[in-house]
Amino acid sequence: MPQPPASPPSVARRFARFVSGLRLDDVPPAVGARATLLALDTLGSSLASSGQDFGRAVTQAAERLGGPPESTLIGTTQRVGAAVAVLANGTLAHGLDFDDTREDAIVHTGCVAVTTALAVGEAVEASGREVLEAMIASVEVMCRVGLAVPGRFHARHYHPTALTGGFAAAAAAGRLYRLTQDQQVAAFGICGSQAAGIIEYLADGSWTKRLHPGWAAHAGVTAALLARAGFTGVEYLFPYDYDAHQLAEKLVRNRLKQVLHNLPAGNWAQGERGIACHPDRVGEFQDGVGKAIQYAMTLNCTQVNCLAGITPAGVSEDKVRATFVSNLKFAAEKLKRVGIKLLIEPINTRDFAGFYLNRSKQALDIIREVGSDNLFLQYDIYHMQIMEGDLATTIEKNLNLIPHMQLADNPGRHEPGTGEINYPFLFGLVDHLGYHGWIGCEYRPLTTTDAGLKWIRPYVKEP
Repeated sequence: MPQPPASPPSVARRFARFVSGLRLDDVPPAVGARATLLALDTLGSSLASSGQDFGRAVTQAAERLGGPPESTLIGTTQRVGAAVAVLANGTLAHGLDFDDTREDAIVHTGCVAVTTALAVGEAVEASGREVLEAMIASVEVMCRVGLAVPGRFHARHYHPTALTGGFAAAAAAGRLYRLTQDQQVAAFGICGSQAAGIIEYLADGSWTKRLHPGWAAHAGVTAALLARAGFTGVEYLFPYDYDAHQLAEKLVRNRLKQVLHNLPAGNWAQGERGIACHPDRVGEFQDGVGKAIQYAMTLNCTQVNCLAGITPAGVSEDKVRATFVSNLKFAAEKLKRVGIKLLIEPINTRDFAGFYLNRSKQALDIIREVGSDNLFLQYDIYHMQIMEGDLATTIEKNLNLIPHMQLADNPGRHEPGTGEINYPFLFGLVDHLGYHGWIGCEYRPLTTTDAGLKWIRPYVKEP
């Protein structure tokens, strides 16, 4: 039989090839000169911000976070971990809003690209030429991501610099850390799970806009470090743009198990976070169930998660709920026929403004209303700590309906042990209760990658 044509390389793969292959000798002199000017402009903006209230606050926070003394905090003589340094320096660079702007993509590039290239370059003792190459690669990636949907991020109330900055920082950091192409792809995949940044600051003038590029740069450097340490990140947020058989082959080759994936969730790049509660998208939802079944069966995945979506504007609560319930009835039955569980996940409305399904009681009530024995609760400990707390009681009472959990600590969505959640107690509880499902680690390391993995050592069996 003829072999099916190979799928085209993913966007992450094409970016990784560009980042690793860029050479300053191939860059037009005018581009190199502009990059140098961008660096000077960014440093000037950062120094001007360092004496402001917000500048002192973010610098003090970075000093407290610390890490190995490898990268300088702009405006001080202090050195901290590279991922921490960019958190402060990126915030300083954008703090007065005098930094560069690419208007068609609506992104500020220097506050991420320059600060990341300088911080990581200092940490690895890179040459000026190497830092400049990383900076140029970073700017290109950031603009390309922004230009994919020009103006659409703002239209969905997201800050484009915040959403695109992580990928830009991962490009600069990955280049300077000398990631392999596969590692760079993984770093971009990890960034896709961390992209965030709403424009609510427009309502009250809060400082979060200033923080966005710093946080994005922090996420990008962290993603590069995770990838270098062997942490794998997907090349996609959803599997549907890729050939299912090729994905299955990669799972087998790398001895990995696909434990869960989402139903198609609309246009993620344009801010959609699911369509299951949208009355005008029922046909699209039903088509997506069929596609999810095809992929899940090929990938030997026995669980599929349904994201409810952002509550549609101008639609009554009764109609939104009725649509969600009807769609779940349809999906639960279709998936049951092929032995695949359907899950729904409540998500906090602080990180995902307007998300319809946002509390465990609401989810459990909907499960009862649907009335299917093939509908379950995906319990994200971080999201539910923000929305309601009472974690142990909820888990214990509803464990028979929870086949999959996710974790992060609060505040900050960092690793267990950095916040208010008593994870040793919860781990002991789920063990005592006989939980046998997976627990996904959806957090951002507080400082370095290695330090961010220390919490797991008591729970890992030695080979």
